[in-house]
Amino acid sequence: MQLNAVLAELKGVKGVARADPAGNVQEVAGQVDGETTCAVAVMCIPQLEGGGGLLQLGSVQGFAIISEKSSMVLMRTKAGVMVAMADAKLAADNVLRRLATLGGR
Repeated sequence: MQLNAVLAELKGVKGVARADPAGNVQEVAGQVDGETTCAVAVMCIPQLEGGGGLLQLGSVQGFAIISEKSSMVLMRTKAGVMVAMADAKLAADNVLRRLATLGGR
């Protein structure tokens, strides 16, 4: 699926990027620095996997980082990751669900 279509589906999302599991950007749509966003998102995965293992949660499928100004929502897909940058007021769980659906999870 083209990321412009994903961006149109996710109202309130400023930008979306897709990367392979190593963080190499494959596609970007909207107002997002794809290189930085994907690199940071992929670097977070091993840390969250470690915490998930300690808590016996299993493999991390997605997560959100929410600040006062904005949020970053990541969903792992079959081909890598999809990352959305959105307004902090947007419900991250809704974006996670939508990315999972659109990303083929």
